[in-house]
Amino acid sequence: MNIAIGEKNSKKSKSQRVCQFNESEFLVCHGLLIGAIEYGVEGASLWLNGHGKADSNWLSIMPHPNFDHFIPECHFCHFREFLPLIFQDETVKDTDQWWQFSDAVKEFSNNRQRLVKRAKIEAIDESMCAYHPRTTSTGGLPNISFIKRKPEPLGLYSCSFFLTSF
Repeated sequence: MNIAIGEKNSKKSKSQRVCQFNESEFLVCHGLLIGAIEYGVEGASLWLNGHGKADSNWLSIMPHPNFDHFIPECHFCHFREFLPLIFQDETVKDTDQWWQFSDAVKEFSNNRQRLVKRAKIEAIDESMCAYHPRTTSTGGLPNISFIKRKPEPLGLYSCSFFLTSF
């Protein structure tokens, strides 16, 4: 994110530059994104911006969130502006239509491969229950086909939990 901020700052005048985020501010902003859900106000109303008192006609047992204690609103707005740019990889822009997010998927997969321990024995489940449409033979679904080798030769997807009790 700070790389994207640095690139934008190089194109702006000194008075229009955006402050870069340190690790603590980055984590606080993520926490505020999650914590904002808990309050009955939204957007800029989460900050008092030095007013000292919330402008609300509603009485509540829950106090105003006053996110000013954590980070200034303008800095949080910059966080929201630059957050989507974290995983962009412009080197593959011409070949990968997911160039803005593909690095996130690669990073997730690498972390999962590194941190999740696999079992020594793996079982492949090919069991399949048939989807039985109620109104027409295919139920309006294009994926239903006849597969002779299956116990119930209707359908394509493995769904041992899907619609068996209807």
